[in-house]
Amino acid sequence: MAFGHPPLVIVNPVSGPVAQRAIEQRRLGRALAAEGLEPHWFETRIDHDAGRIVAENPGAGPVVVVGGDGTIRNAVRELRGSERPLLVVPRGSGNILAHRFRIPTRLGAALQLLRRGEIREIDVGLCGDRPFLLTAGVGIDARVMREADRRLKQQVGKLAYLWGAARNLPLRHHDFTLEVDGIPREARACSVMVANVGTYIGPWVYPPRVDATDGQLDVALMRAETLDQGLDLLVTPFFREDVPNRGVEVIRGRRISVRAHEEVPLQIDGDDLGNHQEFSCLIETRALRLFVPRGG
Repeated sequence: MAFGHPPLVIVNPVSGPVAQRAIEQRRLGRALAAEGLEPHWFETRIDHDAGRIVAENPGAGPVVVVGGDGTIRNAVRELRGSERPLLVVPRGSGNILAHRFRIPTRLGAALQLLRRGEIREIDVGLCGDRPFLLTAGVGIDARVMREADRRLKQQVGKLAYLWGAARNLPLRHHDFTLEVDGIPREARACSVMVANVGTYIGPWVYPPRVDATDGQLDVALMRAETLDQGLDLLVTPFFREDVPNRGVEVIRGRRISVRAHEEVPLQIDGDDLGNHQEFSCLIETRALRLFVPRGG
């Protein structure tokens, strides 16, 4: 696959383990050169994220983001709805989007998708005016993200999510009012997740079978007030879709509103947004062009 315009390469210099950063940058330079690309890139800062870098460097060439899911989401803020494709080089603690689309974690293999991959059009969720690729959620998933802060994730990787989950046992439940495509309902759950792809709870991705190309959001109501619900919640990734699950109920729709009966933690793609009582989401169908392995 050839492009008439050079790619824009964006690197989050604080993604991944601290001890490997210098080594990673040398590897990145060599990997870019091996693909015939200029071995230079733009680095994100707290006050200058990937979205701003994309906006300041318009063009038709691909955008290569070397970082985690949060860095990717910031780039998507500017890329959604455009023809400019995105290549993800996963370097975060979760890398959920890369895992979902089987994007290689090795630098060279990921960069080769510019020539050997194909472009898939995927959906993007909107929570208010914030785009998300994975989930917007309230409850236990947001609490886990809050506990698994950046420093802990840099030190121990995915184990940070287990630590966050363990600190929130037993799971606290809340009463919610939902509206899915105009149909209201009441629910009690430890978490309400509106998913375009999914999110980590401990070592698993919840909900486990979400299609980011179906034009719908999956609303997962998670419960663990009884032993049966708790056990089903833990083994949800192994359930067939046609088997009743007492721990997770999934509803699908295009427009979702969620209101809790009290303020609860809210996260969007792993970013802690503080405590909120309500939020609304909708789906933008095929709004992002993403490099994936051929046939993946």
